[in-house]
Amino acid sequence: MGLRLMKNGVQIVTVFNHPSGNRYETATNGMTIPLNVGDQVYMTLRANTWIFDNLNYHSTFNGFLLFPF
Repeated sequence: MGLRLMKNGVQIVTVFNHPSGNRYETATNGMTIPLNVGDQVYMTLRANTWIFDNLNYHSTFNGFLLFPF
């Protein structure tokens, strides 16, 4: 897996996980990013990588407003 956090088309942070045997692996990362009105924040996967999810919501992306205007 190679997952990237993007802000306005620029990579902010990435998390990698390399397979180790025949089992599921996990990875996590967190950060606080100052945003302006109109900024776009999204996740992308690097080429030839993938993540797993199902109805148990193993894969999540969260955002929080810390300082309202």
